[in-house]
Amino acid sequence: MTFIAALRYDRISEPWIIDGPINGELFTLYVEKVLAPTLAKGEVVILDNLGSHKGKPARNAIRATGSASALPAALEPRPQPDRAGPRQTQTFGPSR
Repeated sequence: MTFIAALRYDRISEPWIIDGPINGELFTLYVEKVLAPTLAKGEVVILDNLGSHKGKPARNAIRATGSASALPAALEPRPQPDRAGPRQTQTFGPSR
């Protein structure tokens, strides 16, 4: 299950539960049917770099309300751990 909601400065609103993972099509459906009807003039919707947020249909649905702007969040790239780094192993018993 996936829980999605709008995080506003004073509350969480427009909750929606999906039976499965989120994707671009479902996110667009959420924006069109749940979020967009509640947007008021002057509100700003910030989308992060989640794959389902990057689709133009969801952004266009937000812009089509005429009352909000869709802005990508300015996120710094996250450093990736070095998974190929040296690993220490412990050997028990007599060494050969």
